[in-house]
Amino acid sequence: MKKKNTEINENDSGWLMTYGDMMTLILTFFVLLFSMSTLDPVKMAEMGDAMNEARGTVNEKPIASLAEIKTMLYEIIEEEDMKKEATITWDPRGVAIELKGNVSFKPGSVDLHPRMETLLDNMLPKLLNNVDDLRNIIVEGHSDNQIITGELAKKYPSNWELSSARASKVVNRIIDKIKNLAKKGTIDNRYKDGRISGRLFAAGYADQWPADLSYDDRRMGNISEKIIEKYNDSEDLKSKNRRIKIIYGKQ
Repeated sequence: MKKKNTEINENDSGWLMTYGDMMTLILTFFVLLFSMSTLDPVKMAEMGDAMNEARGTVNEKPIASLAEIKTMLYEIIEEEDMKKEATITWDPRGVAIELKGNVSFKPGSVDLHPRMETLLDNMLPKLLNNVDDLRNIIVEGHSDNQIITGELAKKYPSNWELSSARASKVVNRIIDKIKNLAKKGTIDNRYKDGRISGRLFAAGYADQWPADLSYDDRRMGNISEKIIEKYNDSEDLKSKNRRIKIIYGKQ
């Protein structure tokens, strides 16, 4: 009786190519989903803190997490009775506090409102609790779409100049206050030379980023004159848009 020879056909491995193509498509799909997603920096920071604690790698003087900073900001606006004028949110760049224009600046000027000065005075010692914390602080100036007139227009012809000047004013106040706090010994003496100045950023957005427009829409360029008008069609909306936004960045 003859034994039947079993031959392996090399072409039978062709299914591997189809399998490989399918896996590549699946990987591409998940990469696309990830690129469109927005991570919550506060939750990520909480996860990182939990992992460090589990590994026993907690520093003697730990840097405040974004979750702790968010809680601290809530406490400050409660102390200052500014719940109606201030909102605290998470931003893809960190934790953000937004302050309406009526408590940020004096009407028709770039001079800081006393309530803004008080808020900064209470915020800074707590934000800068560790000199080794090298996260950025971003200050943004925003406006409504109202055309500037009168004496103010002579110095600031458009909302671009006005919003940029107001953001810069807040940054300068932060630098000056930090130096004074360091001299008094309220915060680390290494801040006395304005060390934080390299991590401070000021930007003016004029009316190009209405308060109710999401970060993703702004990033994707989903902004037009029609959209700007939509978000400024009432005095209440305009009031929301006239604001200062301070973002305490991710590590």
